Amino acid sequence: GAEDPAVLYDALFRAELPRALLELAAGRRSAKGHAVTVAPARLPGSNGSLTAASDEPIRTGSLDQSNTSVFFGDRLMMKLFRKIEAGDNPEVEVGRFLTEKAGFIHAPRVRGLALARWNGEDAAFALFQDAIEHQGNAFDLTHSNAVLNLESILARLEELGSAPRPTHPLDTGESEMTLGREIMGSTLLEAELLGTRTGELHLALGSDHSMRDFAPEPLSA
Repeated sequence: GAEDPAVLYDALFRAELPRALLELAAGRRSAKGHAVTVAPARLPGSNGSLTAASDEPIRTGSLDQSNTSVFFGDRLMMKLFRKIEAGDNPEVEVGRFLTEKAGFIHAPRVRGLALARWNGEDAAFALFQDAIEHQGNAFDLTHSNAVLNLESILARLEELGSAPRPTHPLDTGESEMTLGREIMGSTLLEAELLGTRTGELHLALGSDHSMRDFAPEPLSA
């Protein structure tokens, strides 16, 4: 204002907007504006799972991403898409397939969806998913482990500095193999689990041959 100081801020930092979008996604009523209507998508079981989180405390996620994440306690996350495009949203499409068709338990289940409608077209606006407790992303975890592993290796090399070394490059010795497994054991287990989950994800994505967008395609030259 010209006289009184004012603050312009994102409405998502007030609890009223996330709660209103949650209520909208869980119900049947739409919110009509001058040019755009926000409407709920019909998802199996969305009403009960969303209503159960309506009284949870709300917090907004970090801002280092293109979309905005809002958490309802530790059970539900809302992702508000900042770039609204008409048509299928790949994240919504894949998430719904894994939830409703494949039953893949190692990805957050899609619980609800609010659509933005204008000129007869729909666009994903707010996606509701299970909130998953975690320690960070796999890249950062692997990077941290690699740094710790290298520090451990350097420390042990200093300890073994006066020990005789193998004369043949392939003659590493059982003790060094044991040492490697001892230092990198947890990292190797995490890598193995990541590979297993990735394989399971691909099998889940290719599990329904009746859906053209997800059906496996034959390999060719």
